[in-house]
Amino acid sequence: PQFIDKLTAYAADIRDLLLAYAANMDLNINHKFCYSKNVLTDRECAQQVAEWVVSFERSIAMASWAGTELRNYQQQYTAFDDLEEMDYRFQGLYLGAYVRALLSMAKGANINQFKVVVSQPSYFAALDGMFDAGYHSLEDYINYLAIHF
Repeated sequence: PQFIDKLTAYAADIRDLLLAYAANMDLNINHKFCYSKNVLTDRECAQQVAEWVVSFERSIAMASWAGTELRNYQQQYTAFDDLEEMDYRFQGLYLGAYVRALLSMAKGANINQFKVVVSQPSYFAALDGMFDAGYHSLEDYINYLAIHF
């Protein structure tokens, strides 16, 4: 890619963040997340995890819309008022189940009177396809999100 230096620097930033977090929390890096069994140090493991994060982000970014498509607000507005349809359209993401769980926690929320707007359904369909094809798992996505929080 033309921005390989930026991706490399981004991976280094993530690595440093992981190492700083582990040091501040007085934790060791869990080497089960390292794809190589020959990793000797926490720094090497954190580097592998950081490179995985960058690779994961690149793969999901490919499904994102370009800026010109994002300016088309009507195209972005895809409303769902049927959670079963959401579960059907995005089977690996469990979006309908997620929304049901959120609504069940809200006092006075009527699960039958709502509308969920998905702004880039093609992105979610592509992400769902990655899960379906086994390219990424829901656990991968959860681990990816955990690194950013």
